[in-house]
Amino acid sequence: MSGKQQECSQASQRQDAKRIAQLMQHGLLKPSFVPGTVLRDLRELSRDRNSLVAERSRLKNRIQKILEEANIKLGSVASDILGKNGRAMLTAMVKGKENPEQLADLAQGQLRLKIPQLVEALRGQVRAVHRFRLQQQLERIGSLCPKGTKKLSYNRHAAGRCESQCGKMTF
Repeated sequence: MSGKQQECSQASQRQDAKRIAQLMQHGLLKPSFVPGTVLRDLRELSRDRNSLVAERSRLKNRIQKILEEANIKLGSVASDILGKNGRAMLTAMVKGKENPEQLADLAQGQLRLKIPQLVEALRGQVRAVHRFRLQQQLERIGSLCPKGTKKLSYNRHAAGRCESQCGKMTF
């Protein structure tokens, strides 16, 4: 910026400041909302939690893709491939179990009613590279989950403390 432009810029800034000061004196400007520390902390925690949930979803999709590459259709039978049953089967695959009957036998609860469909869904070709990639993704998810649950419970605690300041919030 040249010297003349800088002078004009400073002059207009002074005029703007005077105009804003006049508006403030006459009460024509509404004050800005500045959230308190509790609300700011709650917002930060909520953003962190949203990031963790998004990361977990990405990892779950990667696992699903690896299973599809191995021609394993676990997601078509089990509602949650990362639930207790799905994890047990994925862990067994990582450890080298390939027999669909043995893998399906790991099912518990309502999923036991679907053993024939599970056996069919678990017929595939899990190679060493699939095992390695599955293990990596499962480890990443394992490192995310405990942190996410701690943040969620902290969010609920902070939301309770913050209720008077920012109204009712639900999670």
